[in-house]
Amino acid sequence: MPISNYPQNAPGILKTSWDASATEFPVIVDFIELNRVIMQARWYKEVECLLITEGTVNLIAGEKTYTLEAGSAAVLAPGLVHMSTPADEKKRTLFYRVLFDPEFLFNYDEPYLMLKYCNPLLNSPDFKVHLFHNDQPEDATVMDFLNRVVDINLSPDFGYELQTRSYLTHIWMMLIKRIGFQATRPPKRSTLNVDNARMKGAMSYIQEHYTEPLTLEEIADSVHISKSECCRCFKRTLNLTPFEYLMKYRIFVACKHIVDNPDLKSFSDLGYSVGFNYSSYFNKIFKKFMNCTPSEYRRRVREGQEV
Repeated sequence: MPISNYPQNAPGILKTSWDASATEFPVIVDFIELNRVIMQARWYKEVECLLITEGTVNLIAGEKTYTLEAGSAAVLAPGLVHMSTPADEKKRTLFYRVLFDPEFLFNYDEPYLMLKYCNPLLNSPDFKVHLFHNDQPEDATVMDFLNRVVDINLSPDFGYELQTRSYLTHIWMMLIKRIGFQATRPPKRSTLNVDNARMKGAMSYIQEHYTEPLTLEEIADSVHISKSECCRCFKRTLNLTPFEYLMKYRIFVACKHIVDNPDLKSFSDLGYSVGFNYSSYFNKIFKKFMNCTPSEYRRRVREGQEV
């Protein structure tokens, strides 16, 4: 079963992408303690479901910030750039994440179902972020199905794949009813769609060149827009500046190095390897985003691995 391989009781690092075609079973379920993870802005080719179990999550997506409290869930469309942060870093924030490929529900070799039920939803401009709350009857049904998907995938038994497909298909149908799309309606080219495409390009450029002394002009040029429009695009989409995203990504990579190499000796070399020329500045930015020094983070990793 494709469960993520970082320990639940240690600071974790989330993948920024996941390819369902690379796994035998195209569904992944994992557990995240948000306060101990630096969450990068990301997007997936798959549908993403978040099921909040404790605390409050601020989900930034589609030029909006959504507040998800314990007992609520969100379903996100494929390809949507988004980021999750704890509303209160001093309180535990826990949630389960479910990723699945729509092809798992609708086989591309059976075009009738794909054309009638899958493609119209995927192409609908209204399929971005949809929230569900336990206190609403129809929403509670979606929550129940998501909980069942989590339970059977964390403790799989014979036939869990078929059960998973059934529950996710029910959720898909409820999304169709909520959105109420018309199969013949053409998708709209909105500011959100343009921003989303630009952000994917700019974020990919930063992820490829983060070790270099990047400038705002270089980031903007990578997606063929002005520097001011690049800043507005980042602000609208993630409520961050391009520079802030660059710093967060560098710290994200540094944390992954520490998790993968808990016996790491030189934090100066680590900082230099992720794009910082001075160890003091690396330590300052690391503490800003992680609320601890690199050495303290390494200690937590070690303690987590020993449990």
